[in-house]
Amino acid sequence: MVKHAVDWMSEDLISHRARMIPSPRSKPELIATSSLLAVIGSVDEFGTRFLRQIGGPSYKNLQSYMHTYCEVPASVLLGGAGASLAQDPPWGIHDRPDGIIVVSRNRTWSALVEVKVGQGRLEPDQLAAYHEMAKHFGFDAVVTISNEVGSASGAPPKSALCGVRPADLKKIPIVHIQWRRLLGDAVTLYRKDLEDNVADPDQDWILGQWIQYVMDERSDVLVAASLGDGWNEVIQLARKRMLQLDSSPLHSVVEAWRDVAREIAFRLRVQGVALTPRLSRKEVADPQLVRDRLHKEAVESGTLSMSWKCASPVDVLHCVVDLSARDVRYFFEVTDFAGKSSGARVMSWASQIDPTTARGVILRPKWRKPAIETPLMLDQCTGARDLSAYLTTKGVSSTDGAPVRMRIEWHLAIEGRSGRKGQEHLRQVLKGMQSFYGHVIAGLRSVETMPVQARVSRVQPDAMGDPEASVDSLSGAGVEQGDPADAGED
Repeated sequence: MVKHAVDWMSEDLISHRARMIPSPRSKPELIATSSLLAVIGSVDEFGTRFLRQIGGPSYKNLQSYMHTYCEVPASVLLGGAGASLAQDPPWGIHDRPDGIIVVSRNRTWSALVEVKVGQGRLEPDQLAAYHEMAKHFGFDAVVTISNEVGSASGAPPKSALCGVRPADLKKIPIVHIQWRRLLGDAVTLYRKDLEDNVADPDQDWILGQWIQYVMDERSDVLVAASLGDGWNEVIQLARKRMLQLDSSPLHSVVEAWRDVAREIAFRLRVQGVALTPRLSRKEVADPQLVRDRLHKEAVESGTLSMSWKCASPVDVLHCVVDLSARDVRYFFEVTDFAGKSSGARVMSWASQIDPTTARGVILRPKWRKPAIETPLMLDQCTGARDLSAYLTTKGVSSTDGAPVRMRIEWHLAIEGRSGRKGQEHLRQVLKGMQSFYGHVIAGLRSVETMPVQARVSRVQPDAMGDPEASVDSLSGAGVEQGDPADAGED
C-alpha cells in the first residue's frame, strides 16, 4: 500500500486544530477529545507523560513541536498529501478519527486517537478501520482512550482487537489508556506538595481547569465506580449462605470488583501513593481466572478480596469484605523484626503507630515456638517490658521468642443503606482505606534502620481522602486528621 505523507500545516488541517473550549453544542465525546488534546499540547509536563505512555517522543518546550487536531476526515488528509480519495477506501465509512497527534522536530511522529467517554465501548470495526487509515497515511501508532480495562501489555481489550491482525500490530501498535490514569497523572502534577509539578503558572492553571472539567459529573467523561447492580441481593444471599456460582447478582458484583480495586488505587494515587492491583501472571494474561477466583471465594467463604502492590515496608496491602457480616478488613503483613526480646520485636512496629489516632488496630504476631498467634490491640502495646511479660503467660519466651510474621489489621463496619449499585457502601470502603493508609501505613519505616522505641511523624490524610473533595483542595497539602474508627460515618 502506498503511504501518503501529509502536510500538517495545510490550511484545511489548521481549521481542525484541537481547542481547549470547543463548541458547547458538540457531543461529549468531541468535547472530551478536543480539551484533552489541547491540554497535552499546552502543558509540557502533562504532554510529556502522555507521549511516553503511547511510545511517542518527548522534548523540552513540547508545545513548540506538537500539533493536535480533532475529527479530521480522510479527504482532508488526502488533500494535505496531494492525493485523491479512492472509490472504495480500505477504512470504509469510518473516515473521521476523533483526534490526531503530531510531533515534529528532527522527524515527524504521528498517531490517530479514538476516544470513548462514559459507558462507551471501543468498536472492533471502527478500530480496524482506523488502523487501516494509519497504515495508509504512515501514522506511527493508534491510541484508544476510554473507561474500559485494557490488557496487561497496554493494548485495548481483546474484544476490540478482533478485526486487526496481530502481525499488523507489530508495525503500528494500538495503545490503550484509561481516563482515570490520565486524571491521576494530571492530579499528581497539579498538587503542590509533590515533587513533580507544572513549572509554568499559566500551564498549571490550564491543567487545573481540565481536571475540574473531567471530574464534573456533567462532563460524562468518567463512569462512577459501583459495587454492581446485584450488590444488595448479594449481601442478603450471603447472610443466608445461599450464594451460588451461577447467581446473576453475584456475577454483576464480580464484574464490578476489578474496577473497585482500580478505583481505590486511583483515590490513593491522587494522594501521592503508588498502588498497583496485585494479580498473578496467569490472572494478568487471562481475566477470567480473576472472575473464577472471586466467584469461588464468595460462595465458599462469603468474602470478596482485593490486594495491591505497595511501597516497602508494606509491600502488599489487602482488603477483604465479609459479605454476610458487612465488615471490611484492611491489613498487611511484616516479616522483619528488631529487638532483643519478644516484646521489643513486636514494639519495633507497634511503636511507629500512634494509638490515639489509629484506634481499633489489631496486631497478630505469629510465633515460631510455640506455633501460636497472639492477637493484641494496639493500645495494649504500652512498652516492650510489659508486652514481654504478657507474652510469657502465653508460652512465648521473652528472649528467644521470634515472630514468623505479624499481621497489622483494622476493621470497618459497613453501615446504612447501600444506595444505587452499592455506591454508598463503596464510599465507606474507599474512605476506610484512605484512613487506614493515612493513620497506620503512612510514615512506617523498615525496622532495620530504626531504634526500637522510635516514633516517626505522622502523615496527614490528604484532602482527596474525601471522595467528594473539589479540585481546589488539591493545591493544598493536607487536612485535619480524623479517626479511623469514624471512617464509616458521614
